[in-house]
Amino acid sequence: MAKELATFKSKSNPNHVYKVILGEDGVEYCTCWGWKKNRTCKHLEYWHSQQGILLPANPFVTTTVRSKTLQEIVAEEIAKLSKR
Repeated sequence: MAKELATFKSKSNPNHVYKVILGEDGVEYCTCWGWKKNRTCKHLEYWHSQQGILLPANPFVTTTVRSKTLQEIVAEEIAKLSKR
């Protein structure tokens, strides 16, 4: 089942809402025309920036790479120190 990740009101039509959705296939989609045309859009990019997710260089590749959280970085550093 698809999962709604975020919603954005249209700037040109306040009655219209765009949705960022995580599909059953693991791909993130947006319901806006930009995503349908380019497989990327400002809504998806904004949502990624708020989640700390880095977008791939190729906009037609829909796989995302999540940046590390502060807790993950600290845990890795502690693990390195404990191995010394």
